[in-house]
Amino acid sequence: MSLQRPLDCYRVLEIGTGPASYCGRILADLGAMVIHLEPAGGDPMKHKSPTAAGTGISYLWANAGKSVLEADLDDPDIQRRVAAALAGFDVLIDGNSPGWLSARGLDPEALRQAHPHLVVASVSHFGQSGPYRDWQSSALVDFALAGCLIRSGLPDQAPCAPPYLLPYAIAGVTAASAVTAALWNRSRTGRGDWLDCTVVEALQAQADWSVPGYSATGNQAKRAGAGPLFRLFPTDDGWVRVINLSAKQWRAVKSWLGDPPEISSPEWDNPLYRAAHLDIQDQVFTSRFKGRLKRELFEDGQRHGVGIVPIYSPIEVMGDAHFAARGTFVSYSIPGGSTVRAPGTFVRMADAQPGPLKAPIPVAFDALEGPPIMAAPGDGNGAPLAGIRVIEVGSGAVAPEITRVLAVLGADVIKIESMAQIDFMRLQAPNIESSSGWSSSNRNKRSVKLDIKHPDGREVGRALARAADVIVENNTAGVMDRLGIGYADVARENPTIVYLSSQAFGGTGPAAGYGGFGPTNQAVSGTTYLWNPPDVSKPEGVQAIHPDHVLGRMGSMAVIAALDELRRTGKGQHIDLGQAEFAIACIGEAFIESEATGVPAEARGNLSPLGAPHGVFPCMGDDQWVAITVETDDQWQRLRKVVNEETWSDSAYDTEAGRMADRDVIEAQLSAWTTQFTPIQVMRRLQAEGVPTGAALTTVQVLADVHFNERGYFDTVYHPIMGPTRMEGIPYKTQSMRHESARPAPLFGADTRAVLAEWLNMDDESFARLEAAGAIK
Repeated sequence: MSLQRPLDCYRVLEIGTGPASYCGRILADLGAMVIHLEPAGGDPMKHKSPTAAGTGISYLWANAGKSVLEADLDDPDIQRRVAAALAGFDVLIDGNSPGWLSARGLDPEALRQAHPHLVVASVSHFGQSGPYRDWQSSALVDFALAGCLIRSGLPDQAPCAPPYLLPYAIAGVTAASAVTAALWNRSRTGRGDWLDCTVVEALQAQADWSVPGYSATGNQAKRAGAGPLFRLFPTDDGWVRVINLSAKQWRAVKSWLGDPPEISSPEWDNPLYRAAHLDIQDQVFTSRFKGRLKRELFEDGQRHGVGIVPIYSPIEVMGDAHFAARGTFVSYSIPGGSTVRAPGTFVRMADAQPGPLKAPIPVAFDALEGPPIMAAPGDGNGAPLAGIRVIEVGSGAVAPEITRVLAVLGADVIKIESMAQIDFMRLQAPNIESSSGWSSSNRNKRSVKLDIKHPDGREVGRALARAADVIVENNTAGVMDRLGIGYADVARENPTIVYLSSQAFGGTGPAAGYGGFGPTNQAVSGTTYLWNPPDVSKPEGVQAIHPDHVLGRMGSMAVIAALDELRRTGKGQHIDLGQAEFAIACIGEAFIESEATGVPAEARGNLSPLGAPHGVFPCMGDDQWVAITVETDDQWQRLRKVVNEETWSDSAYDTEAGRMADRDVIEAQLSAWTTQFTPIQVMRRLQAEGVPTGAALTTVQVLADVHFNERGYFDTVYHPIMGPTRMEGIPYKTQSMRHESARPAPLFGADTRAVLAEWLNMDDESFARLEAAGAIK
């Protein structure tokens, strides 16, 4: 069966590059017809290394499945033709600096007046407002200013850049999820929207609960490599990662290792004790893994319920039997006549297999022509998902983050909880009501206390499923089926259900039953391997739980796209959002590069192929850093004006090739200059001259940052136990679409009685019988 693509009724015009191209790429992945309009001579990404057959690999990945049109938007006639053609497009993606389109006769507000149905998504580094609006930036600079870079890498080294253009992929997913919500909202109201999407806010929104964590405890997360919870251990052919977040996992790993006496006394059951005695734990694990292969340990440990995975290189990912059985990689015919393997899709809609990818197809200008779109006026009020009922049966971050986005968009989200299987994120604090991470991911929901393993509780769960529009779950594959509330069971009685399952390895394939979390998905996707300086002996990577938080945006997008298709066709569906598979797609360039060049992709750290100087540089003070990126010759000349290094007058440095050839010398000289100033001083001096620069902000600095605060990004949530807590906000602004105000996460089971009465018309007597039977606990 070919891949079901629920957005195939929509036409998208994309003008811009970088993160905007990733936004269009995600929409195309779900079926939208996307035309990428680029300037004469081509998109700048087309000419950036690494390349395949002379074309930038990031360009090939970000524009797969699109049509491409070259046009000079400085030509007034072209401007008029594009403006008129937008009558036949649903979405305009504006990936330019604020004001650029307006200066060319394509002002977003004027376009919306002319075409009220149009959804305009302006995707920029800092947004259409705020003090940094007109600053220059890049993927690395955005990552620094979002507060993410300072926590990436080892504490005794410079912070480590993420691989490839991962920040743009994250921003693209976030913007595409906003576009999909706006299209759904248009179906209710008849009105389009202007979405102000920023890369820095998209990155901050998935920064591992750093803001609520600091707000609640005063503690800042710091760089710690793999970290104390996500340990790496050597094997005879590489490395494995082991995670023990819950008591159940710790018991499983001890049993698997044969209950070593060194770690079997009762105090070892306390995660704080384990964290304080990592040296002993590491010695035990290392000795037990000696003489074994990482794939063997992976399969053996997972069979025993242990959260263990191999650290894969991109080549190993492509050779893995599970991903082969899943059809994760598909053929991609790229320019030059070559065919490579590449990730097939970000998410599987309707349980379908992905098909081959198509390279960007050049089209003529008349491809813009299409019948005018007449959005029917509607009377929809409130937030876009008002009236949609959602059940979440999940834990951790992925399912809770998906449903949090749906709740903020107005859905009535009930989280089914039980003391028999409590969400482990509730346990990351002195009591189950004071976990800042749990409270962040579960805002705007209602909590229903129900033991669905109990026969009576299971029947109530089935009744709730019959009353629901959407179910989101991230349990181990097969769990929901065994409880009688898997997709097949629910769809028999509720055929219009939109049912999203998100497992670490997806719902099919040899490893479908294996468990995992963000850090394990990083490891098996190749992300951990690549998120390191070059030639490291131990691929520590980072302790960030990517891709969990951005999966919240991807999952919510998939749900809304499925609801949109349901509105048009009357058909529900099952969505298989494989977490490791999604992480693979976020670094799709690594696999194309490995195949196209014949040289396996390796970790580059801060040695970017995009230009020189380009990296992370030390500043005055302890652990003070700044990201500076020069990707054009003009930016180099601007940097020279400020730094005034005599040797930089060498004409060989006027070209990117000349700078790349001597990058070590240039970057050492730049480091000598940056150490004379604080990161903020360097940032402001260079930004004043138009050089992309960003201080590696800490969480405290992000919270105090003038740009985030002027844009009103952060929410203050008043929780009855935790009190006022600062939390991540919505990473885009809208003109038409409403969002619900942030409400605190629910107390455990606080809404059980109300929900069962509203959804099932359950009376007090029936409720009392359930309590007496032990189904509500």
